[in-house]
Amino acid sequence: MVDVVLMPNKQIGINIAKYLKNNGDNIVALFFAEDDRDYINSFSDLYDAELCQIHIGHKIHEDAVIVQNLPSFDFLVTVYWPFLVGDEFLNKTADNLIGKPLLSQIASRSVNFHPALLPINRGWYPHVHSILDGSPFGVTLHVIEKGADTGPVWAQKEIQMATCMDAGEIHAELSLEMEKLFVETWPDISTGQIQPTNQDQTKAIYHSKGELNEIDEINLESSFKAIDLINLLRSRTFHDRGFAYFLDEKGERVYLHIKMNRTGIF
Repeated sequence: MVDVVLMPNKQIGINIAKYLKNNGDNIVALFFAEDDRDYINSFSDLYDAELCQIHIGHKIHEDAVIVQNLPSFDFLVTVYWPFLVGDEFLNKTADNLIGKPLLSQIASRSVNFHPALLPINRGWYPHVHSILDGSPFGVTLHVIEKGADTGPVWAQKEIQMATCMDAGEIHAELSLEMEKLFVETWPDISTGQIQPTNQDQTKAIYHSKGELNEIDEINLESSFKAIDLINLLRSRTFHDRGFAYFLDEKGERVYLHIKMNRTGIF
């Protein structure tokens, strides 16, 4: 049993909180990026209300007073948390090792979820870039460091994706695989039975959030290989939403998305 500070996001954040509770671990602090009451209330049965701190707000984890007044904890777990975690918070994870010999063997007591096969596709929208450039899909649990997705790897897994899947379907599948990987490895991570391994920095690829703006506009005068156009459209299709577009005769955007399956019935 370990004490965890949890920074959750999306449905997978709820699922991980449920797993930690069922595993006998204690959530001693929860951080929420937005004041989404329905989401926050979904955690109400997953922690001790008298012992758990709740913090809500944009980048609230950067508040030095909050960080210094956190209860002692063993692990920081961030589940699709949308911000980088600062040095002061990371230094806090080095406290409270006395009396826990297994934990004292762990070099860094933090776990971040990243839906890519690090060090490939660090940063934003890694699944989109894998569709576009053919880099492997995967999921990684890694130590949190100051840089984006740079920390040593606890565990990772390469995932094969069908060519008829759009970005939304791939994102959903990667979330499921990420959750599975955490459930499989958390017992060994939390007890010091495995140690993280450094990433090969020579293979690192980083993508910024704004890169997709450069690919979304389709020039109607351009020539494409069929596979490249299909991959562009499926990379920018997120279920029923389309982000790729062209400009019509009035200069207005016309958005596209693609549907694919093996039956021909939609």
